[in-house]
Amino acid sequence: MMKAVGNYALIQLETTESKGGIITSHGNVGKCISCVCEQSIVGKNVMFNGRHTFENDGDILFVPFEHIFCVVD
Repeated sequence: MMKAVGNYALIQLETTESKGGIITSHGNVGKCISCVCEQSIVGKNVMFNGRHTFENDGDILFVPFEHIFCVVD
C-alpha cells in the first residue's frame, strides 16, 4: 500500500459500472486513501480540481492538498 508524503493526497478514482458492463469515471471525485497533512479526509470521498492533470499510478491520483475542494457525503 502507498502512503502520501508532504502536502499530497492519494485519491482512488470513483468508478461505476452500468448493467451493460461499461465502466465510467466521475473525473474529479474519488476516495482519499492517504493524506499526511489532513488525516480527517482519509477514507472519505472528496471532490478535487478536475481541470488539472495529476500524476497517477493506475486509478490512484497524486493530488496536492490545495486542489481538494471538499468532502462528499
